[in-house]
Amino acid sequence: MQGQASAFNGCCRIYAPRYRQATLYSFFGSEGSGTQALALAYADVVDAFQYYLKHCSEDRPFILAAHSQGSHHVDVLLAKEIVGTTLVNRLVAAYPVGFPVVGSNGVPVCQTPTQTGCQATWNAVGPKVGSFLSAPESIRVNPLTWRADRLAASHDLNVGAVNFGASDRPELGVADAECREGRLWVSDIRSNQYSSRPLGRDNYHICDYALFYLNIRMNVEARVNSFIAMADQERK
Repeated sequence: MQGQASAFNGCCRIYAPRYRQATLYSFFGSEGSGTQALALAYADVVDAFQYYLKHCSEDRPFILAAHSQGSHHVDVLLAKEIVGTTLVNRLVAAYPVGFPVVGSNGVPVCQTPTQTGCQATWNAVGPKVGSFLSAPESIRVNPLTWRADRLAASHDLNVGAVNFGASDRPELGVADAECREGRLWVSDIRSNQYSSRPLGRDNYHICDYALFYLNIRMNVEARVNSFIAMADQERK
């Protein structure tokens, strides 16, 4: 919550589902108990979302954001509960980060920093990464430019990485970024605050938010402001 959800508290109230998360191994099989575990976890997420709509939302616009398994559930939630309903008109943006999203949920990919009703996602890796979360067809948006093209973004566009596990102080220029082969390639991390990489030396999965924390925070506010401005214009 501190390291990821807090990126959204500058513009929005934070609501988070408490759900029975499936284990990592649930993703390594297309049938059996893994599929059942993911279905159970998703059912909890849907229940939480419905509770939010009924008791908390007051018809306000909303953002959906998650990481890893949570992003898998957001991907399904978008397709089954939002696209094709009036809720899609209240979706400011979705950030299903850290999970391969192939674009089948019906929500367009964000192409500009202020576009609304779209989704932005990425999986950060280094040059010697393995195959974990490898999906060349996955959509990806560069969190330093907020575009889905393949143009590389240099370190100086990174306005602040924050690793709450090591320090609460933002660091400038920690990571660059380039969308490539369905993932977000980082050439090098210019900080000693991100040495813990349990999934492999160049697998930055646990840092998907941390490496681009202030860029995310600023972008969320920009999309909210854009959404409000368009809504105001429609009412005139």
